[in-house]
Amino acid sequence: MATRPPRFRWAGPDTAPALLFCFPYAGGGASCFAPLTGGDLRTGTAVLPGRESTVGDATTSGLRELAADFAHAVVAEADRPFAVFGHSAGALLAFEVAHQLRDLGADPPLFLAVAAFPAPDRLPVLDPDADLTTALPASVRDDPETALLLLAALRADVARLATYSEPLDRPPLDIPVVAVGGADDPGVTRDDLRAWSTRGTGGSATVFPGGHFFVVEHPDPVRAHLRVVVEHLAEARLLRSAF
Repeated sequence: MATRPPRFRWAGPDTAPALLFCFPYAGGGASCFAPLTGGDLRTGTAVLPGRESTVGDATTSGLRELAADFAHAVVAEADRPFAVFGHSAGALLAFEVAHQLRDLGADPPLFLAVAAFPAPDRLPVLDPDADLTTALPASVRDDPETALLLLAALRADVARLATYSEPLDRPPLDIPVVAVGGADDPGVTRDDLRAWSTRGTGGSATVFPGGHFFVVEHPDPVRAHLRVVVEHLAEARLLRSAF
């Protein structure tokens, strides 16, 4: 029987006091969060089906089904306080993972972090049958074999978004939602980021220099911001558990 690939690819010191589970943008692989690694931040990036070490895996499950799978993986690997972070389409997957963790009765994340994506009630209308070739980097489009593989993963991610609907009357998460965005991102406004606060126990919305991929363009301030939030909330939880 073939060994199942790891669900998360880890980077950063194993001595870090908390973990950051990361979910990439549509079509993205585990390597897309490489710029965030460094310092004392321990990141585990989701290895989504149909890309990198999982090329050829089925990519047809819905978003909530995929989230349920990853929630179980988070429970198995969270050996210390942790947070959940998603970039662009990965923000919605991270959001659903946080809900699945609550449904499982598992220890909750310190917070949910979402980047470059509007709150669920502000999602754009997507066409899963649209030509997505232009969304690929030019270097990939020039390699037909690689382009086909990445297009399959990208189409699966877009299809999940296009068919997603937030369950009605679902209570907010019992954790803060930390929203971050790029100042020059034309597709996500500050109001889109602020709207995430209603999905948890409040939160924050912070804008950094850069466009939609500001996490890659300017990783240092984003890493520092997330590290401070992780440390602050981990300390607060530790204090609460002492009483």
